[in-house]
Amino acid sequence: MTFFTYNPGPPDTITVTGCVTCTGLDPYNYNDFTGALLRFALNEGVWRTVYDGGCSDRIWGRLNWNAFIPPGTSITVRVRAGNPLPPNQLPPIGWSEWLTVSNGQEFCLRGRYLEIEVRLSRTPPVVRDCNYERCGREGEFITPILYDIRATSLCECTRQFATVRGKVFCDTERDGVPGPNDLPLAGWAITIEDPNGNRLTHFSNANGEYRFENIPEGEYRLVQMTPPGWLPINPVGGQTQIEVRQNSAVRVDFANALIGDVNSDQCVDDADLLAVLFAFGSVGENLPEDVNMDGIVDDADLMLVLFNFGNGVGC
Repeated sequence: MTFFTYNPGPPDTITVTGCVTCTGLDPYNYNDFTGALLRFALNEGVWRTVYDGGCSDRIWGRLNWNAFIPPGTSITVRVRAGNPLPPNQLPPIGWSEWLTVSNGQEFCLRGRYLEIEVRLSRTPPVVRDCNYERCGREGEFITPILYDIRATSLCECTRQFATVRGKVFCDTERDGVPGPNDLPLAGWAITIEDPNGNRLTHFSNANGEYRFENIPEGEYRLVQMTPPGWLPINPVGGQTQIEVRQNSAVRVDFANALIGDVNSDQCVDDADLLAVLFAFGSVGENLPEDVNMDGIVDDADLMLVLFNFGNGVGC
């Protein structure tokens, strides 16, 4: 499960653990709900944090934690659940009401997200007698501490996520289809982006394969980061729109031509340079020596071979 903190706005923000909303002077700056800095704030502070269960309508059933609660202090824990992100409107839409729970108590709330609120309180002033050297001028203030909080789910996700995968390869025939002689391209970055601009990048492995797991249903843009010296053949421009459905697999292969590879051996070398020189001045369509495909073998084609000399996977 993903563990992060939701901070109601405006603007609303979500950060991965360790960030808290509280009253007083923001003493709770740890991800274990500690109240160790309560002495510098008011006598009550509030944590709110969120568990992402990963699928809609997950059933949440129990919270467990460890705590230190000295006399004169208290800890109150409340939970609520819902499928949208934690609400900031009243009344919240699609969310349950707050439910006060005790340590280990069983409950039943349904939703992808479980929001947990922890309220740390003390009756002022709660001070332990001690000497000045150990406690300071005002004495040692007593605070409650809650740590190791754990949320338990009563179900697993089903039919929620999909896989997006494919292969990045050197397309010697420029037909967009992996052939028996087409070598894989390792270490190429492939990025998947949702409509909100959230991105995830993976790199192709030694076999040219990339794979994104646990992609929610929706529309995405898939983009290849094309290095210099290469021309994306398919998808055109090295990017495409895809639609992801529940419990499915989407495959997109990225075909790329090596610029200046006249003889299709997947390496730009002396043989390609000589081929352009021997065909210099030729005019026609689909000439392999016409690297820039402008209908004539000329200086521009020679320069492309020189600039890309030594590049490729077959060198």
